[in-house]
Amino acid sequence: MIDRYGVIGQPISHSLSPRIHRRFAEQTDQRLSYEALEIAPEDLPTFFSSTQLAGFNVTLPHKQRVFDLLAVVSDRAAAAGAVNTVYRHEAGQLCGDNTDGAGFIEDVAGRLPLAGRRILLLGAGGAAQGIVAPVRDAGVSELVIANRTYDKAVRLAEKVGASAIRWEELATAKPFDGVIHSTAAGHKQMPDLPICLVKDGSWCYDLSYGPAARPFLAWGEAQGCQVQDGLGMLVEQAALSFAIWRGVRPKTAPVLAELRAEGTE
Repeated sequence: MIDRYGVIGQPISHSLSPRIHRRFAEQTDQRLSYEALEIAPEDLPTFFSSTQLAGFNVTLPHKQRVFDLLAVVSDRAAAAGAVNTVYRHEAGQLCGDNTDGAGFIEDVAGRLPLAGRRILLLGAGGAAQGIVAPVRDAGVSELVIANRTYDKAVRLAEKVGASAIRWEELATAKPFDGVIHSTAAGHKQMPDLPICLVKDGSWCYDLSYGPAARPFLAWGEAQGCQVQDGLGMLVEQAALSFAIWRGVRPKTAPVLAELRAEGTE
């Protein structure tokens, strides 16, 4: 029997994860299937009690809720308070991990500097929670978190020893060396951002990819910043999930190059 894996979210039809994991399986000679499953938030408990998947990824809007549903999670998932990878323990119990942060660090390594830099993180939801501790541990000089709901920014900042700033205070903030966008605004209407947030040499990174990343990256390009979407992070975190499930780490460069060449972003 072929092991079945998947990704759950809502919406999910746009997800590149099935394609990425199929390429990983071909590359590593693993026999498995991988599918995208649209699961509404209210259906998560039923899905958990009935799923026969050997493992699955978790995307918006479920990362925090899935964390709450699992009795066993990894240290990095606990630090994030969010889960993006679910695997089965030897006894069959579902367990949670979070590969988002490590995937982000892998993607920016050698491209966008973090060490000694002043970084702004826009958003405090599940995506932000997955990367905030690794970003802090990368040697940044200062990490500032802004969120429309200020209390959420404060809670996340206190959790990792960062600072929080009210959204309206961004208009008078000192410029940052790097700005990371993690909100879902790109899927809807991108809020106006003040140009004072960046300066010469600043970079902008959107955790999303494709159409959802374009509004923020267009803003960054208009300010003369180096910009990067989250497609590389998607592939890197997927490789880490694949390694958890199958015990082998696939090569990410050829898969990412294929997606870029086909204009997937």
